[in-house]
Amino acid sequence: MTTHPTAPPIPDALDQILCRMRLPYLRKAAPDVLATAREARAIKKGVLFVSATRTGGEGTYDSGTPGVIGAADLSPQKARVLLQLGLAFSSKEDQIRTWFTTIGDPEFDLSAFRR
Repeated sequence: MTTHPTAPPIPDALDQILCRMRLPYLRKAAPDVLATAREARAIKKGVLFVSATRTGGEGTYDSGTPGVIGAADLSPQKARVLLQLGLAFSSKEDQIRTWFTTIGDPEFDLSAFRR
């Protein structure tokens, strides 16, 4: 089962307008639509998101979606640390994505990095 965080509530003024216009379906969908639009604007500005799961089952694998990196089998906490380290050393999305598929892999072999 995939769960998504709930979108923040819509502003009261917009809620009142949608209520007066008697658009219950739009009123119900508005928070998710606004949250998706905010995410799209953030991605256009260069913000990176990492998609991870807390279930311990199947991981969230990278689909190549611009601005969204799959954390594979990493926990959300480890994915956040890897993203922070990635952003500290590079601003290139492709490089950070590569680190998630190599260093973030549970079968990653550190022997190549030892001196």
